[in-house]
Amino acid sequence: MAVFRRCLAGALATLAVAMSATAQDTLAIEVLKAPPPVLLWERVVDVPVATRPAGEAHYWAGPLLHLRALGARGDGRALIVAGAASGEAVRLFGVRGDGRDAFSMPLPAPADVPKAALRHATLNGEGRDKTWALLTWRPAGEQDAGPIATQLIGIEGPEYRTTSRQLPRYIPPGRSEIDERQANVLRRLRDGSLLAGGTAYYGPPYWWFARFTVEGKLFHESKSRGFPDFVEDARGNEDGGYSLLMVDAERGGAPATLRRYGADGKLTTRRLFEDLPAYGYCSVLTGANTHLRYRPESERKPGDKSDTFARGRLVLVDAYGAIARRIGMGPNECTSLSRTGDGIVLVATRSEAGDTPPMIVAGFTPAGAQRWRLDVPSGIAKVEPLADGGVLVARPDVADGKPVVKLARYRAP
Repeated sequence: MAVFRRCLAGALATLAVAMSATAQDTLAIEVLKAPPPVLLWERVVDVPVATRPAGEAHYWAGPLLHLRALGARGDGRALIVAGAASGEAVRLFGVRGDGRDAFSMPLPAPADVPKAALRHATLNGEGRDKTWALLTWRPAGEQDAGPIATQLIGIEGPEYRTTSRQLPRYIPPGRSEIDERQANVLRRLRDGSLLAGGTAYYGPPYWWFARFTVEGKLFHESKSRGFPDFVEDARGNEDGGYSLLMVDAERGGAPATLRRYGADGKLTTRRLFEDLPAYGYCSVLTGANTHLRYRPESERKPGDKSDTFARGRLVLVDAYGAIARRIGMGPNECTSLSRTGDGIVLVATRSEAGDTPPMIVAGFTPAGAQRWRLDVPSGIAKVEPLADGGVLVARPDVADGKPVVKLARYRAP
């Protein structure tokens, strides 16, 4: 009977959405129009930058931004991991909530990786007691050779004491591929433990996630070959467990998958969204079984031989897999969706806007109501949502003829 009620509720939700779709679409044509956020401060940060060599093919011809990761602490501080991929020293910077310097410290590379260069970095500062950084290192200049090391580094206390733990290397039996873990998300769970998720490469890409204790020790790790191969988002649930949203990064338009785990780490729910194909990495969990997802739409104009991008939409998917709400984006394409506190931040670019398109950064509530919109002139920036509904934006700029990195903090209006 319970199963029947769930199916009936899902069918009714789908029917309601279909009946109201036309009205919603009409109201959502230019929903990205909203008041700008309030600029609290903007400053230049001491992050290594360089001018890209002339003639090097790249869609950004200005300063080469060596900012590898941007994070936010629960007390409003900004965190920055900076360093090039050529074996240069890597540092962690802290900026106070009022924009003043907090600290600057080196992040030591693993001794067993020769001329170690930072390959990938993810930050978590959700708590006020400790900051976590998950770092992947490989030999400088070697894109397809090992050894590779993955470190979890914890920074705590006013003395900024560091604890570094290296994850064990894994090579499948009978194979010689190196292992490389790249965490797309690093989340603090309700009990203070840590959850990392993204992609691991042991030859072909795998989806990968790992749970760490409060002290940063590896508690358990899971990986799987084939579809899906990327953890898009993760969140801790009220029951002590967690949910993962996964996509197949190799196949655009493949269905998304939601996997829910209990507090004991056992899989309790697996849902495949056959009617909601995933494009890029633009989705975010809004609840244990719900998420917000980007959905592009194409059309064929007279004389065209193939469909072209026409408009983008965000769709709010309910617990039954039905679309509960559609949010129009106009001719804009989603770059990322992220969540913190009670807010969601969208980063998008204007379709067919040239090689350096401006960025649109917009703040939403979890239910999809828009709060604010910010236009960033350069399409190269790091964006991090804040627990108060605002946002941090780090972007390259030029001051007195020299390339610099500017960090700005905005508050929701």
